[in-house]
Amino acid sequence: MVAEENNTEQRPRPTGPNYFMKMLGQKVLCRLNDGRPLNAVLESFSLYELCFDIGHGKKMVIMKHAISSIEFTESALPPQGRGDNDKR
Repeated sequence: MVAEENNTEQRPRPTGPNYFMKMLGQKVLCRLNDGRPLNAVLESFSLYELCFDIGHGKKMVIMKHAISSIEFTESALPPQGRGDNDKR
């Protein structure tokens, strides 16, 4: 029987579509699990939390598991990959 080597090499984590990158700096409507709405600008995010700028110099960090949904308007985003085939 051959002993398995201890593999210390870091493997890349599987990731899906990263919608939060599209929302950075955008005004969003975040609905919390208790139903309260939060209108704010998404400032940053990490694996478990989102940081919002709620205005008047205040920031709010919300854990992702406390969020029910986030609404944002894609028309406010720069036209990356949208309408590129209209150029003729």
